[in-house]
Amino acid sequence: MGECSVFRWVLLGYGLGSISFATLVAKCHGVEIRKVGSGNPGASNVARALGKRAGRLVLVLDALKGALPVWVALRNEGEKAAAWAALAAVTGHCFPIWHRFEGGKGVATAAGALVVLDLPAALGGMLAHGVARRLTTKASLRSIAGIVVGCGIALRLWPAPRAWAALGMSAIALWRHRENFARLLEGSELDA
Repeated sequence: MGECSVFRWVLLGYGLGSISFATLVAKCHGVEIRKVGSGNPGASNVARALGKRAGRLVLVLDALKGALPVWVALRNEGEKAAAWAALAAVTGHCFPIWHRFEGGKGVATAAGALVVLDLPAALGGMLAHGVARRLTTKASLRSIAGIVVGCGIALRLWPAPRAWAALGMSAIALWRHRENFARLLEGSELDA
């Protein structure tokens, strides 16, 4: 896989990843999502501001924008191309050029990418998220649980490209949750 080929998959992943479905769905409801709730353009904040149905729609769309470029890259060029597309999609979601590099947390986009890259890791992350849902009302804790478990399962494949992609996506998503960590320690984190 040459440099031009890598660039193509990074461009596809980043381009799709940088589409802010939270912003678009909220605008359809006359809401500027960055000015309500946590201010995060993601599914949890949309659910808080507009209801569970709108939140689920954003969740599905964000997951699809992670899955689609990975699936296309995997079918056309293989695992390494898919790994680059996955990393780029999550990067695009978290740091979109269209919104001055201020995006969401990347969890749903990473989950969608991971479904294509490593289904057992994705299912493990979703299971951890579901268990955490029973134990806490904090969306950030549920997301962090899913990230850590999904990445941990993917690392069983080290040094395969899908393992380093999972590690990279997890690192980005955990970095984007740094303010949540601080609010959790202060006891001021919002409920889902």
